[in-house]
Amino acid sequence: MYLSFLPLRNSLRPGLLAKRGFIVLCPLLYCSLPLFGQSQEREVKMTIWRRGTLDEWSVNGSVYPDDQFQEGYATINGMNKQGLMLRYDAYHDEIEYLDDNGKVKLLPNGANVETLIGSLLYRKLAYLDYGNLKCGFFVPLNEGKTQLYLRNTKSILYQTPENGYETFEPPRFVLNTQYYLKRKDKPAMPLNDLSRKEVFAVLWEHFTDLRSYARENKLRMRTEGEVIQVLAYYDTLIENQ
Repeated sequence: MYLSFLPLRNSLRPGLLAKRGFIVLCPLLYCSLPLFGQSQEREVKMTIWRRGTLDEWSVNGSVYPDDQFQEGYATINGMNKQGLMLRYDAYHDEIEYLDDNGKVKLLPNGANVETLIGSLLYRKLAYLDYGNLKCGFFVPLNEGKTQLYLRNTKSILYQTPENGYETFEPPRFVLNTQYYLKRKDKPAMPLNDLSRKEVFAVLWEHFTDLRSYARENKLRMRTEGEVIQVLAYYDTLIENQ
């Protein structure tokens, strides 16, 4: 599989989101444009206004859930490349691999990308984020017409003191996990948690049948296995549609 590459910026200065006295920084996602690039070891820095001055801080922690490269494969637009050493950057939502010379490079950041890293499969999906259509990497938890996905991303968290008695908390990476439901060709929909209420809200057109099935089988739907069991039943209801 032939891939071409362009230089990639070494660090980002993303926008800010206030949350409960903390500041959370999230990267922007670009799905419609296929990006190619050579990646360096990621050191993320940010500028913080503190005590009347602007200071630059390196973010504590790692952009990777696992810093080590693991063997796997990548399938891009139907073309498969085996025997790659890969890792997932959960902050920039990108997948890196080692080329034949041991340099760190990026897989194309467009649609129709699927990759196996160790034992985890990552699949590029369109999803809804507060009503906005975006694209990102998800881990499938089942197969079928209706699927449960897990999305693991990282954001930056720090606390600025409101007075001189509070302690400044330097910026650090935090891991965010969220479940999503995907139906056929529709974008993946976020779930606030695993529960009957959240799942039925997405599969609302068969609410009565699903509620009866969950009650008959004593499924509280608070585990991945129980949700997947209900999704398999839902697929039987729509298989002729």
